[in-house]
Amino acid sequence: MRGGTFAYSRRLKGKVGLKPNLVIASAVNQSARRSFRRYRHYARTLKSISPREWLVITQLSIAAIVFEILLRFQQLPALTKQVKQFTGQRWGTVAPLGTAPLDQARLVQLARWSARVWRGQDSCLIFALLAYWLLGTRGESVEIVIGVIPPSRQDAFQAHAWIESDQDIIGDSPTHISTYQELIRYP
Repeated sequence: MRGGTFAYSRRLKGKVGLKPNLVIASAVNQSARRSFRRYRHYARTLKSISPREWLVITQLSIAAIVFEILLRFQQLPALTKQVKQFTGQRWGTVAPLGTAPLDQARLVQLARWSARVWRGQDSCLIFALLAYWLLGTRGESVEIVIGVIPPSRQDAFQAHAWIESDQDIIGDSPTHISTYQELIRYP
């Protein structure tokens, strides 16, 4: 047998209580099992998305790109004002197509997925803008809230954006939000 496992096991022979080949194989198998479980979970999630939801995700992904570009050229207050004006117009309530039969929780979940496609884990602002737009088109009164962790609790500056509707936090856990101190609110 040639390869890394054999060479590694020859160097460790007699130094480890277990046989080195078994230790390495066990670690590789555990990692492979974790990866397989994660991808199986993703595959099940993708299978559960209906064609209507794929339509919504596509539109939200395009909107996420547009919001990314607009944030490069505009400040957030001006952008939220434009989104609110857009949702108040007659044709603004139609977009995005296919959202009428979906409930609020599912729309928020689709918005989070679409935001994470473009920004990864640091997608809170794009998610907040997408949810603000989606829920605004349904006539719900929502606000984007931006908060920061006070400097005494940590060394680096950290901020987070979330959505609230009638003082209820949407799409985030209250325990996570409680660590942030509200900085500004955009109605």
